[in-house]
Amino acid sequence: MSTTDVFLIEPHADDFMISMCVAAAHYAGSAIKVHVVTMTAGGSGGVLDDLAGDVVCGWHGYKHNPAVEGYTAPAEADFVNLRLAESRAALGSLVGYVAGNVGCEHFHGGLTDGFGSQPDGVAQAQAVIKQYVDSYANGTTFFHTMSPTADDHPDHRACGQALRNLKNDPAYSSIVSGSRFFTTRLKWGSTEAAAEGLTTFPFTTSRKAEFDRAIRIGAKAYAAWQPPQTLGVAYHQVINQFYQNGLDSQGNGTQTNSVVIENRWHD
Repeated sequence: MSTTDVFLIEPHADDFMISMCVAAAHYAGSAIKVHVVTMTAGGSGGVLDDLAGDVVCGWHGYKHNPAVEGYTAPAEADFVNLRLAESRAALGSLVGYVAGNVGCEHFHGGLTDGFGSQPDGVAQAQAVIKQYVDSYANGTTFFHTMSPTADDHPDHRACGQALRNLKNDPAYSSIVSGSRFFTTRLKWGSTEAAAEGLTTFPFTTSRKAEFDRAIRIGAKAYAAWQPPQTLGVAYHQVINQFYQNGLDSQGNGTQTNSVVIENRWHD
């Protein structure tokens, strides 16, 4: 049986683009429906100060002035919807470019920021993932998320361990046997990644340029600075991670680099 659906479980509302984007493009380009589950939108970090104009913005290089730029500085409660909207738009743009009418779906897992640091963080993540496995898995569905070992972020590790638990559970192993775990580029050279047998995601070489273009179009959703509609939350928050993944060379108003866009994963 051929694969019909793939679920990319992103711990936060930028992880699929930063660490699983090549997979998303490859699957969509192979007429496989891509579903992204954002487990938690994540907190605002230091972005509130940037957008309120209290500090010099590390991305734009000046202090924002909401009144002049035509937006209301967001509050902490606004960030869930802002970040989810970015991830949803990124997925739709990427898939639309390479696949047209194949379609995609975006879901919110509903977990709170920092769930991975809680004593039951893995159990929380596993309960969410299990819902999608129970509803969609039929032996032709892939489930992917971040690494349970080769990653420093507790939320990433919790998602990875949750999916690994299901993969090792005799009741689920046959229907999630294609599960794989992606590792942030920051950990590619780590001993943990080596121990897991990290390999490059096998993208379709003949369509590499097309997929790269789709990925960069998707990345624009995180870099869009068009107040008051879009405030570029992810680029304000983790812009260097986009740089390090080569996602800044298609008119996003940022420095260019020659980093090859690729993802790496393990069993």
